[in-house]
Amino acid sequence: VCDVLKEEFTRFSQQRKRNLYAQSDSIHFFNPATEYDYSGDVLYSMPNINGKFCMIHGKLCGDRWHIVHAALFETSSTDEIKKAIVDCSPSVTIIECAESYFRFVKELRKEISGVRVMRESADIDRRIAATSDYVKSNVLFNEKEMGDNASYGAFMSNILDYRKDGLSKEASAVLSGFVRFVVKSLFGRKTS
Repeated sequence: VCDVLKEEFTRFSQQRKRNLYAQSDSIHFFNPATEYDYSGDVLYSMPNINGKFCMIHGKLCGDRWHIVHAALFETSSTDEIKKAIVDCSPSVTIIECAESYFRFVKELRKEISGVRVMRESADIDRRIAATSDYVKSNVLFNEKEMGDNASYGAFMSNILDYRKDGLSKEASAVLSGFVRFVVKSLFGRKTS
C-alpha cells in the first residue's frame, strides 16, 4: 500500500499549510537519473540538535543546490556521525555545534580535509525564516532518496513538519545553516 500510494502521499505532504518551503504548493526535486556537472559541494551538519544528528550534503548545479544526501537520526555515537560524514566525501564540511564537540571536529579533520566549525546559532527560528525564500527558489531535493532511504525520508518529513516554535525543527535548522553558509561564501556569489 505504501509503494502504491507513495506519490499521492508525497503530493499531500507537500501541500501542508505549515510547509514553509513549498513554492507553488510543492517542494521541487531534481532527477537523480540525470548526470549533472557540479561545480562545488558542501556538507552541513549539526551533531546534536534536540538529541539527534542531522546533516545535508548539497552539490551546486548552475544556480541551484541539489541535496544529494540527507540524514536525521538519533545517536550519541561520534563514530556513527563521523562515518555518515566521511561516506559522503565532501570537499567542504561545516559542523555547527557546541564547544563539547570541538574535539570531535579535531578528530574528523584527521579523516577528511575542508572541515570547518561554527558555534550553534542562538535564534534558529529567525535563521529559518530568513533563509526560506532561498530554499524555495534554489534548493532541489531527491525524491527517489526520499522514498528509498529511511534517513533521507526522516529528514524530509521533519522539514515538512516544521513550524515556528514547534518541536520538529532539526532538519530546518540544518537546511537554514547550509543556506546561510553557501549564500555568504564563495558559492553564494556564484548564485547571486
